[in-house]
Amino acid sequence: MGLSTEGDAPKRAFYTFVDLLIFNGADMAGLWVDHVKAFRTKFSSGVEMLDHISQWVDACRQFTFSGRVFAAKGDYTPDYTQLYRRKETTIAIKEWRRLALSSDARLNEDALNLIAFGYLRALRSKGTDRPNGFHGVFQLDVFNRRGMMATGIGVQNGDTAPSVLFEL
Repeated sequence: MGLSTEGDAPKRAFYTFVDLLIFNGADMAGLWVDHVKAFRTKFSSGVEMLDHISQWVDACRQFTFSGRVFAAKGDYTPDYTQLYRRKETTIAIKEWRRLALSSDARLNEDALNLIAFGYLRALRSKGTDRPNGFHGVFQLDVFNRRGMMATGIGVQNGDTAPSVLFEL
């Protein structure tokens, strides 16, 4: 990711790797450092990047799936029609933006690179959680976890406020 080897960067990278390995089977969906760098160059600051991602989070929060899921193992109508972690991710992205605005050290360039990677990986998430969900139902969940790994702060399942998950 272009992370430094100084300070807390190794911890952030380790937590992200573990998340990637456990929840995505080590599948980076074809993403690497150059993708993160290209995405980051579209924005003049971390705050501007987080504003862009916030718009996506809001759109995901409002999305409702309708219809049937067509799959090789048989079609089905999902039990859930909205993306997982809608409420938590909406709260978390606001907190990460607040940290970026205040120049909090937890949202340094390493964290912003990992958040960018998390966002790009979330966009490629297509898991269904059959028979509960639909293709892409995990996108916000993927992004929320990656943001927590990058910053050490986040909103866990069912919580209504950010908390420190680990110290960097």
